[in-house]
Amino acid sequence: LNQAYRTSGFQFRLMDLTRTENDVWASGIDGSALQAMKNSLRRGTYGTLNLYILADMRGNTLGTCTMPTNIGPGASRSTYAGDGCLINVETLPGGAIYGYNLGMTSVHEVGHWLGLLHIFEGYSCQGSGDYIDDTPQQSTATNGCPSGKDSCPDAAGGDLVENYMDYSVDWCYSSFTGGQISRMADVWRLFREGR
Repeated sequence: LNQAYRTSGFQFRLMDLTRTENDVWASGIDGSALQAMKNSLRRGTYGTLNLYILADMRGNTLGTCTMPTNIGPGASRSTYAGDGCLINVETLPGGAIYGYNLGMTSVHEVGHWLGLLHIFEGYSCQGSGDYIDDTPQQSTATNGCPSGKDSCPDAAGGDLVENYMDYSVDWCYSSFTGGQISRMADVWRLFREGR
């Protein structure tokens, strides 16, 4: 995380680590069980990133994360207990999911936690997309790490396959745009800082 976010102004520090054995929680498929897991394991304030590494995440899910919302100042822990990121353990460095086992799923999901949408948001060459001016329109998620991909040839700029907020393979990822960095900082100040 710190390598990927080094130019963003965000750095992360491990504050606590717990290990819990629970087969239902580890699968990540039962919504009420996941809420119970987060209620039990959640640490810190709304500005504290909680990563839940799941050992038996089902389906093709690599990870998911909550987006920030305006919980208001002085909100109780129960208001934000469900906040955080679920990460498939096989996406961590050395994991078994080839192409997605260098840890970039966590980088991508934390981008959502900081307020970023996918760069292909809306799957269209028109409209607001991800609401960031310096990410070109992109109508498809990326598969692999293609050179010269341009899913919206009539719009300015090609697809940013190296952007952490696409769906490229891990070794393809290398950057956030300046606009994404500004959005993360703005979202942090508006929704998470001091909460």
